[in-house]
Amino acid sequence: MQFYPATIVIEIEPADRRDRFRARRADEGRLIVESSRQPFLDAARVLIQQGYDPNARLVMRRTGSSRDDLFAPLDVAANLTVHHSRHGTPVFRSLASAAPGVQPAPPIAPIESAARAANLSALTSTARIKAGSSA
Repeated sequence: MQFYPATIVIEIEPADRRDRFRARRADEGRLIVESSRQPFLDAARVLIQQGYDPNARLVMRRTGSSRDDLFAPLDVAANLTVHHSRHGTPVFRSLASAAPGVQPAPPIAPIESAARAANLSALTSTARIKAGSSA
């Protein structure tokens, strides 16, 4: 028998200011992130800090939609941030290369590093494709 980690679905909605979103657990409506420009990634960090399994799958949807906009293992999403290329295109980057003061999530177990790096590469490629599609 194979064990599959839990899936956590969050829903985002516009927050208090332009280009900011709040994130809630879809199943219980609990607020996770009050205001963020990258609610998926910030929610992943909050959920890991709250003790959720880093291997759990995080899924983001817009409130009222059943379509998945983004998905990734919690630990992969928690270790990413968004930068904008010189052309204004959003690009995922590792938190390790982020600005000073940004705290990365707990480290990934060494045995899983290669597998997670492969997932990060796949996630980044998928995000570039999704960034070009309409919402």
